[in-house]
Amino acid sequence: MFKKLAFFAIVVSLGLSLVLTGCSTKSALLPPANTIPTNNEPVEVRETSLVYGIIPHENPESLLVERKFFKEYLEKELGVPVQIFIATDYTGVVEAMKSNKIDFAEFGPFSYVLAREQADAEVATIMVTKKTNKPYYTGYLIATPEVATKLNITTPLEGIEGMKQLATILSNHKKEFTFTFTDPASTSGHGAPRFYMNEGGISNVDDWFKKVGFVGSHDASILGIQNKTADIGATNNNNLELLLQKGKADTSKIVIIWKSPDIPESPVAYRKTLSSQMKKDIVAALLKCPEEIIKDMGLARFESTTDAMYDDVVKMKNYIDTIE
Repeated sequence: MFKKLAFFAIVVSLGLSLVLTGCSTKSALLPPANTIPTNNEPVEVRETSLVYGIIPHENPESLLVERKFFKEYLEKELGVPVQIFIATDYTGVVEAMKSNKIDFAEFGPFSYVLAREQADAEVATIMVTKKTNKPYYTGYLIATPEVATKLNITTPLEGIEGMKQLATILSNHKKEFTFTFTDPASTSGHGAPRFYMNEGGISNVDDWFKKVGFVGSHDASILGIQNKTADIGATNNNNLELLLQKGKADTSKIVIIWKSPDIPESPVAYRKTLSSQMKKDIVAALLKCPEEIIKDMGLARFESTTDAMYDDVVKMKNYIDTIE
């Protein structure tokens, strides 16, 4: 009887040991309780590398130089390698995000609206330039001094009323001058001037100018006027100021004949499918980016913003859609 009880005790002890060992092993394989997804939601994995896109609003070589220290700063703050991607045109950045080839990018206001519609882009921050020190900039129409003299414009015309005045003046010079936009997806280089020209009475630009074309970038538009390869062109205060600072533009060879209403500054936006933690980290890094890091980009700082900032740009795009 004693031997039977002893044998039973050994079996029970071994059984409990196996059960406890099994429970311990299973627990070791499970993630901590606070990391177990609820409602069948997958656990997000933070990205291990990123690609940062830039629209070609100026010379690509210059952009790479200007972004060198910024790239290094992002890598340090985000803790992952960051590659720079410069598209050949504005829509190239949109397409790159659409196909998940870039993770976050600098957009123009117009190209951001395109990216929001076509590539599920989400705004992260807005870029504030040193010159204006506010989240807005100004579109320009510029002309050669000879053309400005013919039009009798010595002080820039402004806003919609100014565009109406310009239409009245140009009505006496139809088909006399050439006109250049920058890129179809540029805000100040196409969307804004095209929109305000229509509002001011210049509804079909081909009927008003001898030749209308796109030159690809703001640098090309400015230098085209300066070198007299075009008569009138579209650009903005930021890009003109940068070229002046670099000594590449000459104010004696360029006359501003029209200024747009305020345009919201360019945003940085990321693709919607980035992990939520990486999105937070990107915003945090941008908002605290030191001025000495971004001074060569012509920026003072990054600021928080919302999609509502770009409502007027949506109106511009909706108009452009009707004429394309």
